[in-house]
Amino acid sequence: MSHPISTAGLKGGTVDTDHEHGESTGDWEARHTLEVTRSLPSGSMLTTSWTGANGPEEIETTRITGESDLSFRARHILDYTEAMASAPPIP
Repeated sequence: MSHPISTAGLKGGTVDTDHEHGESTGDWEARHTLEVTRSLPSGSMLTTSWTGANGPEEIETTRITGESDLSFRARHILDYTEAMASAPPIP
């Protein structure tokens, strides 16, 4: 069973991206990010979770007062991308 990369806190609901057979980790992460960019934040917290080699991983980003949806979402993407560099997702 695959462990998806999941981002919660979006207007369209939680985005879950399953790993596809033969797909590189980088391509999987990029596909997830593309899906996240198709929705805007629904509130003041975005949370991305995945399974790494050491178990569950999670990154939460809190909106800064006055921060736009686009800036908030971009900052969250940067947060989870940096975290995945040291704790890559595994299917």
